[in-house]
Amino acid sequence: SGGPVVLVHGANRNASYFLDPHEDGSFRDPLPELFRQAGRAVYAVSFAHNQDDNWWWCEALNEAVLEISRRHPEQKITLLGHS
Repeated sequence: SGGPVVLVHGANRNASYFLDPHEDGSFRDPLPELFRQAGRAVYAVSFAHNQDDNWWWCEALNEAVLEISRRHPEQKITLLGHS
């Protein structure tokens, strides 16, 4: 299995987008589950406000990646963004 995956949503979304990518309440094809089935740890970040300053989004993402790297030492982290 590979290292952890960090999912980063686009503007006007939050981390739950990855659980319902069709945005129809069906929860079909959730991306986190596909990674889990492949043996990967999955993390999805949400930001405090969908129109916040990108500087703060970068800071929050950096903190998340640092924490994930502490939990999974010496593993490569895959960052997957969507916008």
